[in-house]
Amino acid sequence: MAVQATAVWRVRPSGNNSNGGGYDGTTYPGGTDYSQQNTAQLSLTDLACTTGTSTLTSATGGFTAAMVGNAIQITAGTNFTVGVYFISAFTNANTVTLDRSPVGASSGSVGTGYVGGAWADFWTNTTSALNWIVPGNTIYILGGGIPNKTAYAYDYTASSSAVHLTLVAGNSTAGLIRYFADPATPNYSTGGMPCIAIYQDSLVYNTTGLSFYRLWFVVQGNGYYTGVLSGSDCVYRECVFDQHGWNTVCIGAYGITHVYSCECFDSTGAAKNSSGSPAIETAYAGNIIIGSNVHDYIGPGISFNYAGECSFNVVRKCGGYGIYIAMYNASHPCFVHNNTIDANGGNGITFIQSALFGSAVFNNIISNHTTPGTYGLSISAGTASVNNLLNAATDYNVFYNNTTDLSGISYGPHATSNNPSAPNVNTNNPYNNQSTGDYSLTSTFIDTGYPQTAYPSH
Repeated sequence: MAVQATAVWRVRPSGNNSNGGGYDGTTYPGGTDYSQQNTAQLSLTDLACTTGTSTLTSATGGFTAAMVGNAIQITAGTNFTVGVYFISAFTNANTVTLDRSPVGASSGSVGTGYVGGAWADFWTNTTSALNWIVPGNTIYILGGGIPNKTAYAYDYTASSSAVHLTLVAGNSTAGLIRYFADPATPNYSTGGMPCIAIYQDSLVYNTTGLSFYRLWFVVQGNGYYTGVLSGSDCVYRECVFDQHGWNTVCIGAYGITHVYSCECFDSTGAAKNSSGSPAIETAYAGNIIIGSNVHDYIGPGISFNYAGECSFNVVRKCGGYGIYIAMYNASHPCFVHNNTIDANGGNGITFIQSALFGSAVFNNIISNHTTPGTYGLSISAGTASVNNLLNAATDYNVFYNNTTDLSGISYGPHATSNNPSAPNVNTNNPYNNQSTGDYSLTSTFIDTGYPQTAYPSH
């Protein structure tokens, strides 16, 4: 047998990349999970295996029945194929059976191996060059607690030389490969997660079929795509990306990427730059960004360079536009709805004119865009008389306290604004406490019958 989809792997800041790192109690039940510790449960230097078998022996011994289901990493030895193997059966203290043979045409001797213990990071042993893990696997990453944005203590630092790191790919058929915060992280239930320093493309580079959950990434150097450059079928859920003073894209979606309840921001208070890199940039049909909080970014917020869905997000106080829509194919619409877009340095929403065809922008609150020369919603070309032919797809939006609500298009028939020329006028401030990032809606505003948008935060 090969490594099964039911295997899980553990990463701990004080682990060792020579450890076994894995456990599969589903395929090989009855053992104890020794991957949830820093050091190997057993280390040996006299492993032997006869060709044509998966029986592993050691004269020194020390194997126990509790080791069934644990991974052993064989790191060296005559005629051994280095890699990770699972202990599938226990015979005695000197003999176990592995999930597959660790040797080829010749018998192995003087092998070095480590049973149990967690790995030291989540990128060294998970590359496609090794192919030790398989689709469906989960890698649990232990963190130190709740990251301190004013003085980060990093649990893991990806080497600056690890540019274009390619991890093993998962897929929608056999299963995604999941990189999840370990629930054993201190204060896990109240925001504890691993804090990870990353460099240019040092997390993902065009790898497909990956899922990341509750990981906190902090940028360490410039590069257009410093954080993530995704391939298809990638998911980011409840992750945090701090650009940390660097002018970079934190999530670059160059395949079908789903971003749920994530946060992108800059913690340093660096000067804003309207022409800087956006926090999230998509360049493929089918991307989805839902329930996320993009705020205080040096550059713009979210750039949709192709079709997809952008809904229930808060995009606030970014250096450039809030949301940019450039949809080139009318057969793949772009849906932008139920977002709160507030106080960005550029336009709240910018369309290129051709993106009007097949797009739908509705039920958004667009507020406090007061930089001279900017608008709540702007069409990049054409006149309102022409662009109004499509404004049924840009209706039911709420505008508040923008210097000018619209450019290149008129209000939809159901739009609301504090501007007395709007079809529906509401002069109430929509938000309870916008200055602190609380975008919950006031009762006086909700009573008008307009839906409340999401206001996620970390």
